[in-house]
Amino acid sequence: MKDDLKDRYKREMNKDFRIKLYPIENEDSSIEWAAEIPELPGCVGGGDTPQEALAEVEDAKKAWIEVALGDGKKVPEPKSFGDNALSGKFTLRLPKSLHRDLAEEADEENISLNQYILFLIAKHHYEVR
Repeated sequence: MKDDLKDRYKREMNKDFRIKLYPIENEDSSIEWAAEIPELPGCVGGGDTPQEALAEVEDAKKAWIEVALGDGKKVPEPKSFGDNALSGKFTLRLPKSLHRDLAEEADEENISLNQYILFLIAKHHYEVR
């Protein structure tokens, strides 16, 4: 690797990419682990333990970045979902009939529509995890 390419490689490797780590249950009920870096398509690793999956995804990250730089491609910037990146507020459009149903259910619970929708989202989110 040429010196300028080595410098770019070091900079790219120091970027703080988020890693998604999750268990995978096999047919025999054993658990394997997978790790991925969503910003780097195809950059995945796996293993029998979380630590093995994380080590594998780190190797995959090194190879991914080296190939991208060698091919003259740009390495994506890490996405930030930290506290400063998200306000906690977003706009949602929904059918009037659903809006009415939700408003009536919130009223029955004697809470605001906002609180009721937050409850429903949180409940579903944690049930499916």
